[in-house]
Amino acid sequence: MTSTDEEQYSHGPFSMTRMIYAVCSAIIFYKLLEFGGWSVLKKAQNIPWGLYRFDLWFHAINLAFVLAMLAVGLAYRPKADLFRWSSPRPTVGASRSIGLGLAGGVAALALASPIFWVGDKQLESVRSLIAHAFSPLRVIDLIVFIVALAVSSEMVYRGVMFRTLAGYATVPAAILGSGLLFAYVYPVLSFYAAIILGIASAILYYRTRNLLAPTIANALFTVGGGALTLYRGLHH
Repeated sequence: MTSTDEEQYSHGPFSMTRMIYAVCSAIIFYKLLEFGGWSVLKKAQNIPWGLYRFDLWFHAINLAFVLAMLAVGLAYRPKADLFRWSSPRPTVGASRSIGLGLAGGVAALALASPIFWVGDKQLESVRSLIAHAFSPLRVIDLIVFIVALAVSSEMVYRGVMFRTLAGYATVPAAILGSGLLFAYVYPVLSFYAAIILGIASAILYYRTRNLLAPTIANALFTVGGGALTLYRGLHH
């Protein structure tokens, strides 16, 4: 990297300093809610509206994750650059990005299927939503849940983190670094399944230069994983 490139990244909107402050602050906030929220919920004697503690916990923590990711996006004053990587290399069109996202999601799901078949407790919230999706309201709940998780996580871990790391290190290192942190924080997948998704999403983002493909792959992977764990539970 030349000195001109280094100066551009250090002072531009996707500088390492800005990424560290924004992403780390959001992760710390989310983890505090994750570790503190469950202890408070366990002490509650009465849960309103007839909800189970487990269901309430997973919905609350996933909502906290989405809000934390959106806070990172607000720190970057959302513009087109947050969703499309403008570079000398042209971005891929929408139709091709959709196709690549579907193909990448299916490939990642196939690779992670042994993990889902053995069992993934982190997917219980998705599995529960799929199992009860027998009414339009439940279907809307599932769609909003999956889309919010996919869009917010891809915006931060690919649109911000991977893009920033790629300006300071090699692309493989940026893929691995963003994938590992994504796997550690993502609330609905186990660590190993999330690593597979994170790497696949980063490759798709690097290939297409937009967030459409990795977002589709993320949503497909999460729904497919939940469906596999549900089928496993019914089968056994």
